[in-house]
Amino acid sequence: MKARFIQYAVLLIAILIGFGGALPGVLKDAVAAEPNIFLGKSKSDTTVYFVSDWFCPVCRKIEPEIEKIYPELAANVRIAFVDLPIHPESANITPYHLQFMLYEKGKYIPLRHVLDEVSRRTKNPSQDQIQAAATPLGVTLRTLDFVEILNGVRLFESICQKFKVNATPTVVIDNSRTGKRKLLVGSKEITGSGIKQAIAAVERK
Repeated sequence: MKARFIQYAVLLIAILIGFGGALPGVLKDAVAAEPNIFLGKSKSDTTVYFVSDWFCPVCRKIEPEIEKIYPELAANVRIAFVDLPIHPESANITPYHLQFMLYEKGKYIPLRHVLDEVSRRTKNPSQDQIQAAATPLGVTLRTLDFVEILNGVRLFESICQKFKVNATPTVVIDNSRTGKRKLLVGSKEITGSGIKQAIAAVERK
């Protein structure tokens, strides 16, 4: 798992250099501060983590289900979308994914749909292609930040390690008050009703 994320970080650095960034000092400056990737009800004891890979066929299959259930979940629980790099090409999408989670929380779901659509057309989208797809939503891309993105990848890694996630798609439902958690794996388990039942189960004392 750790080796996979190290390779992923190396790929991200190469991609960001391609966007005109400067490498010296990046790894040195990358601090432990965790970016706020969370959406939904921030003070909820329950957090739902959607762990996926941008080029995973089953992950793509369940995206409509996620879009459908998201408004209800966001009103009641804390939510995070985590990239687990099964396909190395996902490194081409992660910088934009992190940017949208950090700075466009109110438009995250339609922007996630944009990234899904772009990734279906090309494995290596340009910044101009992402911008063109995001423009109808009134979003202007920010300058990609090395430290911010590397810290985001580190957070993804720590979440996957903490919950022992090694396959996509996986949904982790964790309650900090009861100490209970459930993992749902694959399209048969990851359904709207399955997620709601898991939330109810972890919230029971």
